Amino acid sequence: LTAPTRKVQQVFFFLLLCARCSAQTQEGDQTPEVAVCTGTQNSLSMTGDTDKQYELTKKMYTGCVIVMGNL
Repeated sequence: LTAPTRKVQQVFFFLLLCARCSAQTQEGDQTPEVAVCTGTQNSLSMTGDTDKQYELTKKMYTGCVIVMGNL
């Protein structure tokens, strides 16, 4: 996918998530928190110590429900 296509896809999923949460709130339901994390387009692909890279990646994605982009 091209960069603009990915951006459109990310915005679409974000708006879809917001609409879903808004609909649940209006119905009076308790809205569970949903952790949304960015994928590898955030410059995590780096060279160096693999243990540090693993720990950083683990810390960033622990508890994520939705990952916007690639892992």
